[in-house]
Amino acid sequence: MADFIVLIHSNSNGDPTPGSSLGHWVRVTDNPHPAAVNQLAAGGQHPHADCGEACVKSILKDRGRDDPIVEIEHEEGAGPYGTNATQLERSLAEDFIGSHTVGNYPNGHPVIMNPLGGRVVTGQEAEYIAAFWGQTIVVADSPTPVPPRPTPHPPAPNPRGPFRTRCVVVTRPSWGYRSRQTLHVRSGPGLHFGAVTAIGDGVRLNVDEFYYGTDTIPDPRNHNLPDNRWYHYNRGWVASALVDGDAPGSKRIGP
Repeated sequence: MADFIVLIHSNSNGDPTPGSSLGHWVRVTDNPHPAAVNQLAAGGQHPHADCGEACVKSILKDRGRDDPIVEIEHEEGAGPYGTNATQLERSLAEDFIGSHTVGNYPNGHPVIMNPLGGRVVTGQEAEYIAAFWGQTIVVADSPTPVPPRPTPHPPAPNPRGPFRTRCVVVTRPSWGYRSRQTLHVRSGPGLHFGAVTAIGDGVRLNVDEFYYGTDTIPDPRNHNLPDNRWYHYNRGWVASALVDGDAPGSKRIGP
């Protein structure tokens, strides 16, 4: 499967518009039936700026992953003003997918997933080529995982932690419409730490510490209430908001 994330000039509806000052990421592929992801309805915190995140989510869904778009936003450090190529590459790397950016349009790949509306279009390649804005992220087709990004610094010391605890938590089989099949285990207690491995859903994890991190994640099982707890499992850390179970003596926001 050949996959690309391409930056185009567009109008406010996401249509290719040469010369426009608005930038818009679209997925270009040779997959005749790519997963359609509507950035406005995908559940992100910045739906009007989530075109890149929606492209990443579409690519992951076609590879058997269905990561919540809020997690993709966090991995990229996304905000309300859009996402650049470096951030999108970082998000793909979090799912062990390699990528690199080039300056030419990927001619000969006629299927386009436009995330504004989640439209899958064919026969419009010429229009998108004419609106091309000079950046194409080439997504690796190899199933071989790329090495996780190194962690350059240890976590900043917490004045009251980490806190020793012993409890069992369970990885979640579903987030409703934000279903997922795997959970990232990270090298430190935060989304800015690289993923060291991924584990399946419904797995019981024996955790021995918890830590109040700087990254707060909305918990979809609890009305999207913010949670900044991280649990130490084996040699990595998992976010409390992504598992079922609470460390004794902990609270959702702390310390």
